[in-house]
Amino acid sequence: MGSNGKGNVMAVMSDDPILSGIGAVGLAAAAGTALSIDLDTARPFAWSPGRTLAEIAVEGPTHSELSPRRSGVALLSGGGIGLDAAIEAIDLLASRWPAVVLRVSQPIRFGTVPVLGLYPGWAAPTHLGPAVWQRVPSGPASAPGPGPVLPCLGSWSLRRILLGSTPLGSRWASTWREVWSLPWD
Repeated sequence: MGSNGKGNVMAVMSDDPILSGIGAVGLAAAAGTALSIDLDTARPFAWSPGRTLAEIAVEGPTHSELSPRRSGVALLSGGGIGLDAAIEAIDLLASRWPAVVLRVSQPIRFGTVPVLGLYPGWAAPTHLGPAVWQRVPSGPASAPGPGPVLPCLGSWSLRRILLGSTPLGSRWASTWREVWSLPWD
């Protein structure tokens, strides 16, 4: 999958915590079956009521955590662990999962995809580099830099994502597929 340096592991980041969260789910959904891990320690999402990556890093993974039990996206909370402490556990999980998507607050050694909102007026993005661009109502239709432009996300789809599900079959989710094949630093 893709030319992002690690093959099946990519990271998503945004200054907007909602965009980074929905971006991580969107990129994971585009892979078909994937594990999405929240490593944003400053703005964590409580994605999963089960064990966290911090617990997996200390105690080791269970047999059921090492590989998917079903197709789709599995969400894993970070538990406050930083990337340096989690890298061994991430590498182990990535060796068994088809795809792993990390939600981070800054670029990391895996391909890191910036996700930016195409807001109108004074809130318009000034970033000119490659990114995934999320359209919003009343915002511009085109991006100021290279990268895919996602269609506006409906409130029903957004609600599904925030509740831990994915909007499969939508144009929004299918636009994420090309992200896996693009080079990200």
